[in-house]
Amino acid sequence: MPRVKPTLAGGFRDYGPEDMIQRQAMIATIQSVFERFGYDPLETPLVERRAVLTGNDPNFRMHLFDTRIAGSRIVDDPEQAMALRFDLTVPLARFVAAHPDLPRPFKRYQRGDVLRGEKPQAGRFREFMQFDVDIVGSDQAIADAEIIAVMVETLRELVGIRFSVRFNNRKLLNGLPEYAGYDSSLQADVLRIIDKQPKVGRAAVLRELAKPPRAQSGTPDSEEGADQVEAAFGPGLSATAVEKVGAFLDLDGSTDQLLGQASDLFQGVRIAEEGLGELREIVIALRSMGVPEELWRFDLSIARGLAYYTGPVFEAFLEDLPEIGSVFGGGRYDDLVSRFMAGSFPATGVSVGIDRLFAALKQLGRITTKPTLTQALVTVMDRSAMADYLSMTGELRRAGVRTMVWLGMETGFKAQLAYATRQEIPVVVISGSNERHDGSVTIKDMARRRQTTVPRADLVRTVASILQTSDT
Repeated sequence: MPRVKPTLAGGFRDYGPEDMIQRQAMIATIQSVFERFGYDPLETPLVERRAVLTGNDPNFRMHLFDTRIAGSRIVDDPEQAMALRFDLTVPLARFVAAHPDLPRPFKRYQRGDVLRGEKPQAGRFREFMQFDVDIVGSDQAIADAEIIAVMVETLRELVGIRFSVRFNNRKLLNGLPEYAGYDSSLQADVLRIIDKQPKVGRAAVLRELAKPPRAQSGTPDSEEGADQVEAAFGPGLSATAVEKVGAFLDLDGSTDQLLGQASDLFQGVRIAEEGLGELREIVIALRSMGVPEELWRFDLSIARGLAYYTGPVFEAFLEDLPEIGSVFGGGRYDDLVSRFMAGSFPATGVSVGIDRLFAALKQLGRITTKPTLTQALVTVMDRSAMADYLSMTGELRRAGVRTMVWLGMETGFKAQLAYATRQEIPVVVISGSNERHDGSVTIKDMARRRQTTVPRADLVRTVASILQTSDT
């Protein structure tokens, strides 16, 4: 058969063992924090009905990966059309609606890959893993405060990271049209642009808010990437409206000072006053839980791009790498489950972008990779004695030592030792004709570059002793 060039599709990536070992360790740390806060695991399919993901919203803007079964007769049936999930929140809402007898509050965590047809950027891929925690069935601001506490505790567990968790309330943002004097139909575009402020800055946000819509620009459609196209147009706010949004974004100070300033700014705007009340409850709860105040703050620029958010929204940023964007993001979405069934299903949650966080930690030098998890290599000096080597391998594995027996095609001892050196395997077990004759085994401590010969019965004890004094 003809050879195929082994190149990846754009926006996707492989993780070799060196990365996966540390990535899995990071995931395990995150999972341990989530479980400590009382969240239980959930799994949902990678593929969902397209109607589930979009809500049949004609203004749905996410670029989905559609999928179909070749030769199927249902390809053109809109109700049966399928796509790959773009997040884990919409599938959670579908799951909750499909299982109305779930206990409430329902607290779950889930990790899994999601796919978005976005333009690849630094630290952003088309396929990436999200790790979510959500609370469904609680309308209390304390639930939102707990989500913020989970974010703080998770990032604290990942030692050596300087970060800040920032939060806002979409109800304040929903009060902007009344306060600034622009049509509420422009709100989605306004929030999308405001959400860029941590990355592009205040001045760029205000310039984009003033840009005319596509229909008024006279500029033909572009074949450029979606991000570039969107940046070329805006909601076309008036100079007065842009000035008032700028005054909103200029509010500054401590959390308590900001709450006071926002109260003055939004006086008489009912929806915004309601949001400020929720924010005050969150602050009280965070202080009551003892969450270190230097690690979280109220930030009026946090908007979150997805339309389903209805209340508090949260993001976390790495202080030493702000350009990579948020590594945690989420908020309250009280109406999402109602897309699928009648009833009240208030919900709040957050997602950590595993791939973006891992890329950031590597860039900051916080990830120390190693090529293998193997702790001991049993060398094969004489293939006729393979039963002995397999016996030693089994004993070590039963004792909890991660062990491999040499399976390579090269039979020389130098090749086996070179493999152990390259893979940074800390212990090498050697049993040649002399050792077998004497009933002994030679154990090489690779880190200290020394070896010792001990009775065969002391194999496990000696290997365990070496590992206890190493970092493996």
